[in-house]
Amino acid sequence: MTSLSADPGPGTSPEEAPRAPRAFDVCRDVQELVIGSWWNIDHEAGVGGEQLFTPGGMCQMPALTMTGRQEIGAGYARRQEAGARISRHLVTNLLVDVASDDEAVARYVVVLYAARGTFPATLTEPQALVDVVDDCVRTDEGWRIRHRRLATVFLSDANDSVMLETPS
Repeated sequence: MTSLSADPGPGTSPEEAPRAPRAFDVCRDVQELVIGSWWNIDHEAGVGGEQLFTPGGMCQMPALTMTGRQEIGAGYARRQEAGARISRHLVTNLLVDVASDDEAVARYVVVLYAARGTFPATLTEPQALVDVVDDCVRTDEGWRIRHRRLATVFLSDANDSVMLETPS
């Protein structure tokens, strides 16, 4: 993992010093992409969220895999087919591994709270706790997700997500 220290350390030439600030910028940009993608789902029902993926991007969820922006957009739209649904995807334990100025991997946990209906919903246990890995790349459009992989760690009996497994 790239060090984010702005101090180049003893014996480091000035030519080598710019690496740390660039890595910091990559981490910040990838963090904004990750959190922004879940904010879009929670606050905009995922409308336009497919644009945060590369054109051939893949979103691999436990119940389905969507490839390309059209499939990803349609997948997000399916979330609303059963009526109004509110959700909050809480992103935590975010680690960004900077491979280069144009590639990074984000690893984190999502805690999902969701309910059918409108605000305010009754607070219940989380519906799921999911490990997520996003392969991210810098494109002409900015940072985008090339491949998102979700793995369910905990799943509530109350889960109603079309993207996650049905509890057994």
